[in-house]
Amino acid sequence: MEQTVAHHMFDATAWLVLDEFDAMLQNAGPGQLKVNYAISCDTKNADGGKLYVQDVIAQSTKEVFERLDGGANICFCGLKGMMPNILMTFEDVATSQGIVWADTLKELKANHQWHVEVY
Repeated sequence: MEQTVAHHMFDATAWLVLDEFDAMLQNAGPGQLKVNYAISCDTKNADGGKLYVQDVIAQSTKEVFERLDGGANICFCGLKGMMPNILMTFEDVATSQGIVWADTLKELKANHQWHVEVY
């Protein structure tokens, strides 16, 4: 597991609300915790359209893969219809870096680093 200020919280399911994320960010040291919000009805992507999770992933691919390689956890929460585009973005990014995404995803799931809560 990546050694971050909140790593101890992820031995089980973590239920956090926005206020808790804000408090964690205030208490974390520099570079220890990063929270990205992609709320499509409120935020815009670089092209002026709605900002989706896959946009954030595409903008931060190097960091996302480095952190996952270091043991970080990644969590997705929202409508189940969002996951196909997120998975496609990961597939595209991984392929461009010579990574076999299917193998990587299987490993992330086996390591309990990949968390999806969709409805």
